[in-house]
Amino acid sequence: MLRGKQGFATLDFDGIVEEEEESPDDPSRKEPTSASGFPPSIPSIIEQKIVYIDMDNVLVDFKHALRERGLDPDMNDADEIGGIFSEMIPMKGAVDAFHLLIKSDKYDVYILSTAPWKNPSAWYDKVQWVKRYLGPAAKKRLILSHKKNLNRGTYLIDDRQNNGAKEFGEIEGQTWIHFGTGQFPDWDTVLSFLDV
Repeated sequence: MLRGKQGFATLDFDGIVEEEEESPDDPSRKEPTSASGFPPSIPSIIEQKIVYIDMDNVLVDFKHALRERGLDPDMNDADEIGGIFSEMIPMKGAVDAFHLLIKSDKYDVYILSTAPWKNPSAWYDKVQWVKRYLGPAAKKRLILSHKKNLNRGTYLIDDRQNNGAKEFGEIEGQTWIHFGTGQFPDWDTVLSFLDV
């Protein structure tokens, strides 16, 4: 939020999306609400556990885009192919799982992904994918980082130990949910573990 002479402006990736007059008594100003539609109480916000969800092979079916291009889904450096991230579809159950977690009063949910350094289009494509498939519920909930262990939270749902995922789980009070393994093969098992 930026403050100017006339009031406030809220910005997002597309620029100014809302301008507000500087009147705290304005009835059109909306208070934040919880999933239930009521303003969240301080204790409910404090009690929420932070969950981070990786994109590639957790929310996003990375290999599908490679197969669609006629490429080997297990090829090395596939994430460096320009535009590849714009062609991906959601993993089975991922979109529903994301929305269930968001609607739960138990969790504060963010997307924590890594965009390849050598593929600048991936940064843009990941934002567009989130907007397209997850919609307004995911607005401003995307974090792109090569050091996931710098984030603090309760859970990280990730399919690989790279980019700080393993180290995230080694920090006291934090758990790395290793997606796609025997313990967590799919979204149903993850949601069951998180009791959603």
